[in-house]
Amino acid sequence: MLKSLLLAPVLIALSGAAASAATISTLFNTGVDDLGVALPDDAPDSHWTLVAPGAMTGSPLAVTSAGGFPVPPWLADSATSAWIGTLNPTALGPTDITREYHYQTTFSLAGLIPSTAAITGQTSQDNFLLDVLINGNSTGITESAVSFGGWSEFSFSAEHIALLSEGDNTLTFIVQSATTDGTDDYTSLRVEFLTKTADVIPEPSVAGLLALACLSLLRRRRV
Repeated sequence: MLKSLLLAPVLIALSGAAASAATISTLFNTGVDDLGVALPDDAPDSHWTLVAPGAMTGSPLAVTSAGGFPVPPWLADSATSAWIGTLNPTALGPTDITREYHYQTTFSLAGLIPSTAAITGQTSQDNFLLDVLINGNSTGITESAVSFGGWSEFSFSAEHIALLSEGDNTLTFIVQSATTDGTDDYTSLRVEFLTKTADVIPEPSVAGLLALACLSLLRRRRV
C-alpha cells in the first residue's frame, strides 16, 4: 500500500505531461502577419487564400480602412484581425452580385493529437456565410442575420473535430456577396479564433515511463 501511495504522484505527473495542451500556432486570424498583428490596407494575407470553385482565386488583401468606408458599416478594425477580400473597396471598387467566394486557410496539427483539438471563434462577413468546411467537408455552420455589422460565434463539435488529421488541414469559409437592388457589391471576411488548442503527442520517453509506472503498480497490487 505504501509503495502504491508513493507511486501515485509519479503517475499523476506523468499523465499531466502526456496530455499537455498546446496552441495551434499555424492557425491565424484573417488579415494578420506571422506575429498575429493586423496588416495594413492592401497588404496580401499570406495565411488565407481564395480557392476554387469560388468566383475568384488568389491571395486576398487586407481591405479595411481606419476611419473611413467601409468602417462603418463593417465592424471596426482591431490589432488582432482585419477584413480580407478580393479588392480594397476604398480603392477600385466592388465585385459582382450573388457570387460565392471560398476563403481558405491551411494549418498543421503535426505533433498534436487531432481528436483533442478545440477550435472556436467568431466571424463576420459581407454578406452571408453559407458554410464552413473542414478538409472539404461541410460543418453546416452558417450566418445570414448579423452579416458584417457584428460578430457571430462558431465552434466545432466532436463530429467536426473527427474530420481533422495529423499534418495539414484546411478550413474554408464560403461567403456569398449579394445586394437587394441588383447592383454590384463588396465581399469580405473577418475571422478571429478564440480557442485553438490540441494535446501534444507524448514524447516516447514520457510514454515509456508512464507504461512502466503502470506495470509496476499492477505488479505490486498482485503481490
